[in-house]
Amino acid sequence: MQSIQLGPFLFEQPIARGGMGEVWRATHVRQNLPVAIKVLTARSTRSEWATSRFRNEMRALAGLSHQGIVHLYDFGEIDDWATRASDGRLTLGSPYMVMEFASWGTLDEREEPWLWPAPRDTPPAPLDALAHAHARRVIHRDLKPANILVCSPWDPRPGLKLTDFGIAHAVDLQVESGDLDEIAGTLHYMSPEQLYGRWRDYGPWSDLYAFGCLAWKLVSGRVPFHGLGRQELLRAQVREDPPPLEPQLELPEGFEDWLRRLMQKDPVDRFERAADAAHALETLPR
Repeated sequence: MQSIQLGPFLFEQPIARGGMGEVWRATHVRQNLPVAIKVLTARSTRSEWATSRFRNEMRALAGLSHQGIVHLYDFGEIDDWATRASDGRLTLGSPYMVMEFASWGTLDEREEPWLWPAPRDTPPAPLDALAHAHARRVIHRDLKPANILVCSPWDPRPGLKLTDFGIAHAVDLQVESGDLDEIAGTLHYMSPEQLYGRWRDYGPWSDLYAFGCLAWKLVSGRVPFHGLGRQELLRAQVREDPPPLEPQLELPEGFEDWLRRLMQKDPVDRFERAADAAHALETLPR
């Protein structure tokens, strides 16, 4: 396979592959800037659902600008030259998006427990990023360690970045079809309203339930309901209180109560928005 050029970008190698597409490491040649290019596979380009989800992610990222959200540099469709240079691996007309490259992969790939933010009065980056998205009426709906990138100190914008807004939607979205009635997300991090498919109950509080599960895993090393079969997990997520928290690091007094409020089964018992949760976190004893 010869060198693959797509506009100013030179494809180098695939670094991740999922059900819908591939992510390639690439370089902006003139700026010598490493980037990640996400592109649909040939099979996914024939799926209306997959292309809709992909374009939805592009629209969501284009409307968000925050240090804790992956930056979208460019987007477009694979051209004939790139298709021929890749021996057909890159499909002609397939949508792609160019994003910042995270040298350290995702949180899911890192084994050490979460280091509490320093200074302590700073909310965790993903929570601050969610507050930015919620203020712009965007909810993520699939928050989990695999969807948080870790940019190293040597990357242009170090720190944690929310990514994969493919199933995000606007809070005031008017739904006329039944698409949102399907379960979309990852079971260990999904809110009860998502598991029930009650899309009218979706909101920023749904992301906060997922953030509670995420934070639980990062401070204890495992998700709240671990070691369960699918049906047991579904029942626990919608009906049972989490077990006692067993953190692997020192946490502020009141942290577990704060965490449990994020994970209340009834949305009205959670914080309404990420900004509210961040404010409550800042008031915990240092």
